[in-house]
Amino acid sequence: MASFFSSIELLSSFLSFFLSIHFFTFKKQLSFLLLGAFLLVFSYEIAIVLLESHYAYSPLLSFGNAFLYIPLLYFYITSINQNSFKFTFAKLALLIPWLLDSLYKVYWLVTPLPTKQSTIEAFEIYGFITGILSYGFAIALLMLSLKYLQVHRQDLSQQIRLWLERLVMILLVFNSVWLLEDVANLFIPENRFSLIIPELSSFFTLITVCWIGLNALRPSFLFEKSDEQSVPLIHKQEEQNVVATALTTEQKAIYVQLENLLKAKKIYMKSDLMLGHLSEELGVKSKALSKIIYAQTGVRYYDFINKWRVEEFKALLQSGVGQQLSIEGMAKQAGFKSKSTFYAYFKKLEHITPKEYQQQFLQT
Repeated sequence: MASFFSSIELLSSFLSFFLSIHFFTFKKQLSFLLLGAFLLVFSYEIAIVLLESHYAYSPLLSFGNAFLYIPLLYFYITSINQNSFKFTFAKLALLIPWLLDSLYKVYWLVTPLPTKQSTIEAFEIYGFITGILSYGFAIALLMLSLKYLQVHRQDLSQQIRLWLERLVMILLVFNSVWLLEDVANLFIPENRFSLIIPELSSFFTLITVCWIGLNALRPSFLFEKSDEQSVPLIHKQEEQNVVATALTTEQKAIYVQLENLLKAKKIYMKSDLMLGHLSEELGVKSKALSKIIYAQTGVRYYDFINKWRVEEFKALLQSGVGQQLSIEGMAKQAGFKSKSTFYAYFKKLEHITPKEYQQQFLQT
């Protein structure tokens, strides 16, 4: 049975490693590189657990713990909806616990120390304490990640937001269970709970890595950035969260300003345009602007802005540009970054494909 679970851990580590390589090479974007780094460190952590189970492990080698891979996940989450993500001091400060832990372990590696049993036990105690602290740190940072996803829900497509929330919740459960296991070991060594958890963790870790892998093979679901390029058409559940109310005079004036802004500057042609950018231009909060758009048009922000892009595509097609660019080229110029999103929105609004629309125009 032990060899079976060892095989599961080995498979999980390899899958996570190859997924990290996939993310590193998929697109040269910071968000994908951060996700790749998270998976790479996660793969290393699984390998360490495997070595430990076969007594071929040294605590000195465990530099890739929750102090590192959880901050990497947080960096990924906060980068996917920021066009100009920067590693601020506040973000880098999240790596201080990992840095201190690593420096201490390096000190143990390079400093000749007596091989007394007391010295070995002292390091084991250190590893136990830092393990508990790392799980607590991970839980706190994962809770912060959930809060971030809720605050920025307007800037994220529903698919990616739900995927991230589920991933964060899974890791929350993992770290909570591992924390409870260590605490249980503290009071009752070799208890039944601690004997079962490692085996269950191996199994569910493999499921989690496979789940991430399946999503990695679905570009339309995961690998388009969190702005409008991968936004699905309006979901009924989202519609229920935004209640259309009558606009006040002030709100109507804001909507008029929004339309004038879009007509004058055509900023919808920016493929990285997000709700936050528009709200900054108009001097209103993102949530308030989202409600104004929905109350006035009956659609959410992404559908609203992509409708403007569809109209821009039609204008480009009818101009001389239509003779110089392909359909995809005009869609990109209109502001669409995703071919699949463009085709989906165009057919929803015009009830025909872009190619059919082009043929109709050429025949007139």
